[in-house]
Amino acid sequence: MPDTYWPWVLVTPWGRIVPKTHGPNEATYADIPVGPLAAQLTITVARHGSSWWWHSRDGSYAGTGFATPKAALMAICVMVTRVFGASCAVDRDDITKGR
Repeated sequence: MPDTYWPWVLVTPWGRIVPKTHGPNEATYADIPVGPLAAQLTITVARHGSSWWWHSRDGSYAGTGFATPKAALMAICVMVTRVFGASCAVDRDDITKGR
């Protein structure tokens, strides 16, 4: 059974990014730190039909067809590592959810 926890947070060496949700099927991860020189990336993750997709605000990075939002976020982390050389992880946001 897929993990239905939502929303997940992204973690890089320069910060933990809690998304701004836009209802149950969309979230924006603004100003993700992806490098020591203050490079930042803003990404939206959303459900389209039965799958999830993501895209960067400037349109230069995107991914489609993910079964869960967590899978889409894991693909974002792969892209961040490959393109920017920064480590990235997907984590639960238990702190702001009071868990």
